[in-house]
Amino acid sequence: MAYYKIYTLALLLTCLPAAMAAPAENNTKQWFSALDYADIQNGNISITSFSSKYYFAPQGYAGVWDEFGFLDTDSKVGFQYTDDDFDRTYSAATEVFVSENWFVDVGTADLSNLNSDYLLGAGYLYDEKLKLSFYHQQSDESITGLMAEYNHMLNDIDYIGVALESQNGDEVWSVSSRYFRQTALHHYFTLDIGYTKTALQGSTDEVIDVLANYYFGTRFAIGLGSTDSDTVVQTKLFASKDFYMVGQYTDADGGDITQITLVAQF
Repeated sequence: MAYYKIYTLALLLTCLPAAMAAPAENNTKQWFSALDYADIQNGNISITSFSSKYYFAPQGYAGVWDEFGFLDTDSKVGFQYTDDDFDRTYSAATEVFVSENWFVDVGTADLSNLNSDYLLGAGYLYDEKLKLSFYHQQSDESITGLMAEYNHMLNDIDYIGVALESQNGDEVWSVSSRYFRQTALHHYFTLDIGYTKTALQGSTDEVIDVLANYYFGTRFAIGLGSTDSDTVVQTKLFASKDFYMVGQYTDADGGDITQITLVAQF
């Protein structure tokens, strides 16, 4: 049954964007779709998800075919379906720029329960570099969040991006950063670092994530890192500017995790 679900979603992945997306220039994309399958050894759990996101303006990539910058600065709408063997959920979200700088966010993690599961937010984009936002999320609990994202271009291609987020004051706060650099011979290097601190009911939990990827041109990349002290190995294979695959293995203490993601972008 799991293989049947993957095959069906794969057809959607390849056909839906091609049928509905508007033509774009060779160096820009607007419609991004991903089919993801994860096998979690602990508990013998498999998770299948399909997501699709459409931007209302072309998104230009720099150097490699999955690099579109750190900040989202255009209106977009997205949808996701997830099947985790226990439940199936449908989520949706949109971000709309109501002016050149101001935007609003609306979303839900469960389309079947809109009355008690929703997200509302608003924010401001300054000079295409700094993005500030506020949101309120209602689900099993009430969450109020603040986020600040900043992108600093080192040259026409290389950049450093930083994001800060807090939820319900200091209950949950996180910082993440991304470094993108073009090296010699048109190779590329990325470094993603994240830190999250959660303080709930008198206990504190801290998680550090690190992932470095090296791109050997535009067709192949290999990555190595860790998540919460568990080793992560990642590979990316690019069939073309439109299709690529990501394979990831996590040597987790609670059970190894194998993940495969197929991406189509048009």
